[in-house]
Amino acid sequence: MSTKYTPNNNVKLVHSGSDFFDILCRMIDSARHTIHLQTYILSNDQTGLKIIGCLKSAAKRNVKVYVMADGYASQDISETLQKEMEDAGISFRFFEP
Repeated sequence: MSTKYTPNNNVKLVHSGSDFFDILCRMIDSARHTIHLQTYILSNDQTGLKIIGCLKSAAKRNVKVYVMADGYASQDISETLQKEMEDAGISFRFFEP
């Protein structure tokens, strides 16, 4: 069984964490319709706030943004930050596997 690629998609190997987060923000910045982001760790730290800032900017552009974060690994996301995301138009939920 093989997976078929669809037009206008590509695959890129990312070699480091910092490169990944830069690429993730660029992908978020280029989104035009919808973003679905599921992550194990989303923290109230420099990296997490950078990603959340990119997501807020996307929501301001009328991109529909949905974020799910692990309820255990991301438990330091404060209720205040959750409300900020919701107020910015981001649908945020925790999941617990």
